[in-house]
Amino acid sequence: MIFKNIPKLIKYLKIYLKSPYFGFIQGHIHLNKLKIRKLKSFINKHDSKIIMQYEKQFSNLIGKGFCISYASARMGFYEIMEAINITENDEVIILGSTCSVMINAILRRKAIPRFSDIDPETFGSDYKSIKEKINSRTKLIVAQHSFGIPCNIKPIVRLAKQKKIFLIEDCALTLGSKIEGKIVGNFGDAAIFSTDHSKPINTIIGGFVYTKNKELFFELKEMQKNLPSLNKSKQIAIWNQLNFEKNYCHPNSYGKFAFANKIRNYTKKYFGGEEAFLIDDFYSYPGKNYPYPAKIPTFLAALGLIEIKRWPKIRRERIDNMQRLIKFFESREKQIPPIYKKKDIEIIPLRFVWVEKNQLIMKKLSEFIDTSWIWFKKPIIETIGPLKNYKYKIGSCPLSEIIGKEVVNLPLNLKKNEFILLEKNLKKTFKKFI
Repeated sequence: MIFKNIPKLIKYLKIYLKSPYFGFIQGHIHLNKLKIRKLKSFINKHDSKIIMQYEKQFSNLIGKGFCISYASARMGFYEIMEAINITENDEVIILGSTCSVMINAILRRKAIPRFSDIDPETFGSDYKSIKEKINSRTKLIVAQHSFGIPCNIKPIVRLAKQKKIFLIEDCALTLGSKIEGKIVGNFGDAAIFSTDHSKPINTIIGGFVYTKNKELFFELKEMQKNLPSLNKSKQIAIWNQLNFEKNYCHPNSYGKFAFANKIRNYTKKYFGGEEAFLIDDFYSYPGKNYPYPAKIPTFLAALGLIEIKRWPKIRRERIDNMQRLIKFFESREKQIPPIYKKKDIEIIPLRFVWVEKNQLIMKKLSEFIDTSWIWFKKPIIETIGPLKNYKYKIGSCPLSEIIGKEVVNLPLNLKKNEFILLEKNLKKTFKKFI
């Protein structure tokens, strides 16, 4: 079997030689030896003070509510559903352009996902589509903010209140963005945030529930006390991933990361070994390789505290990179989504996104960007198995299906000198087409 993958390995060997090569993960190169030793000392140890401090500081980034931490945002989503008693045959409206882990959380509750379509202006949840999906069995609405762009949440809030349906904001891809001065996460009854390695704040894995509802907060906090921890071997695997990305997830060595990552995945597939990520949640059936839901490891909470201190700088860099791209495309009379110029919202971007009909441009971009990581090329990404296993029927979200074929993401998690290199490559690409 392994020999069948040799052509793919040769393809990735070519990528190995590329520099610079840009990806959507930024390694923790800023961690010095002292911080590394301190973080390592927390592996397989539980320190409630560090966890509580992390939760408090993260909630301060969003507003006057409260945070509860988990090993992943999807686990927090599951815990909300348990707290509000989402059970068998209840329906949950969720955006088609989402990750399989969210759908599997719904299926774990034996509930039914009902897929709403994308808003082509914001790439997030669409009010009209949500309204069309509501019926007597609808118990929960999930409104997603994508790529750092706030969705048109206000009419969704009014609809949820009118119908007395619980509303969760999915802020896994969006941290700090505002609508008329109000930070996303403060509109619904609760919100979830992710700190996965591809998200705004990177702790490899992890996530939060945020809510201003004290009753819900205390209930979730009580439930959290009884959650198990990830075992030592899993925590060590996460630690190894942290160091692996620290060394390789940068433009000068990202090609090596992409190649080595493929080799590691093949090795684990054929020879076994502990996986750092919670990949059971990509399958359309529950796995048993780690507890679900679970507490966030203390060493990742400690890492999160470091990343929160760095957030103002990272936030500024990503805004600057977005503004540079807006000017870049405007100077070439290239149409970009109008949402980037809207006056009543403030975007703290995770990725820069647009719809590109010229597939030759996508091909050229793949020469210096890891385009395999572009979201959302199809409804429900990160699926292992056909979409029907996740209760999705082709045609349920026609706009998501059409836009997905043409959507482009550019990484914004770059320092200024790195972003200048990206711009140079973009100039060479667009010079031929614009």
